[in-house]
Amino acid sequence: MLDSAALADEILPAAEALLSQSLRHTVKFVSAELLGGPRPRSHVWRCRWLDPVSGVAQSAILKCARGFDAPKYDAEAARRLAREYASARLLNENLRMPLAPSVTGIDRAHGYILLEDLGAGGNLADALLGAHAGAADLFERYADALAAQHAVTLGKQADFDALVARVRDPADAAAPLSLATEHTPTEWLCDDVPAFLAINTALGLSNDRRMLEEARGIAATLIRRPERHAFSSGDCCPDNHIVTATGDICFIDFEKGCFRHPLLDLAYLHMPFPTCWCVNRLPDIAVTHAETAYRARIVTVCPEFADDDVFCTELARCCAFWAIRSLFLRPDKGFDLPAVLIADAAWGRASLRQRHVLRLQNAATLCARTAHLSALGAAFQRLGELLAGRWGAAAGMPLYPAFR
Repeated sequence: MLDSAALADEILPAAEALLSQSLRHTVKFVSAELLGGPRPRSHVWRCRWLDPVSGVAQSAILKCARGFDAPKYDAEAARRLAREYASARLLNENLRMPLAPSVTGIDRAHGYILLEDLGAGGNLADALLGAHAGAADLFERYADALAAQHAVTLGKQADFDALVARVRDPADAAAPLSLATEHTPTEWLCDDVPAFLAINTALGLSNDRRMLEEARGIAATLIRRPERHAFSSGDCCPDNHIVTATGDICFIDFEKGCFRHPLLDLAYLHMPFPTCWCVNRLPDIAVTHAETAYRARIVTVCPEFADDDVFCTELARCCAFWAIRSLFLRPDKGFDLPAVLIADAAWGRASLRQRHVLRLQNAATLCARTAHLSALGAAFQRLGELLAGRWGAAAGMPLYPAFR
């Protein structure tokens, strides 16, 4: 087990030295607050010091690429750190509105990055889980901020790779870090889709031969035209951003940052949040308004999305991707459908059975908006109804508290 106190003793003096060099005066931290406790792959501190001239308190966020599941600063930790650096720099270099904290410095030897402190503002998860009258508005603004992130980074994959190259070990022979390392369309088509067909068969449900054809079309949509891919944090969980004092939504946590089809992130809101702990049900009207806000901004750089058929089909394909992918997430934790058929468990705000039923239902609804996914849409509907019938009322997903 990684000792957080020992790690702080190792990292914080190095961070003081880096800041002293950057600011051209001696920095001595007066406090270092560990935010959120030890994490699986990182530690994050808010470090404060006094400006020697004004005496005013200053602060920065220090994120170290080591956590209790990844205690060593190895090659994979170095890649996570490089993604953090390149992601924040890219969003700031293409700045038309505040979207991410600025980078103060990076220390490859000790495996940490220093970032602008955006303050202790709230986030969408806070709003959704509380009696927050402005939750619907914030959800809509969050979707707009996602569209802004996509708009300013569309086609900028080479710029991202160039930023990575500044801090990446030249001897690292892994693939370009702008490529997603999880949930790739090829893996999905080769692994998840056959598993989906197999579980339908095991449960006595028929598989229309068109399902595989439609799945191939989904993979092709997600792979083709990389010049139309945009930056994604790789994890649009509603707590991976900060609402600043000025009301701006700034994204954080970029260790999975990559380039991919932009509507995968919008679909993530529809499903909702397949890889996140913070899952309940959203009102249809809130999702509709969020989608409208996203689309209004993204069409400025993707005019093809002004066409209803193009937009609805590509969004439905992205939702179908997440619907199938989420059925087989984290088999090591027992989160996948084969395990959940045997025993349910809670994760965050909801049970695993509630999650599976909700996403199948939502995907079926999205597929019904296009004529190109009729077979998969019907399959999601059949499987969702079978599971809901088997599990009964316990499979019903409640609304987020803000909407009850």
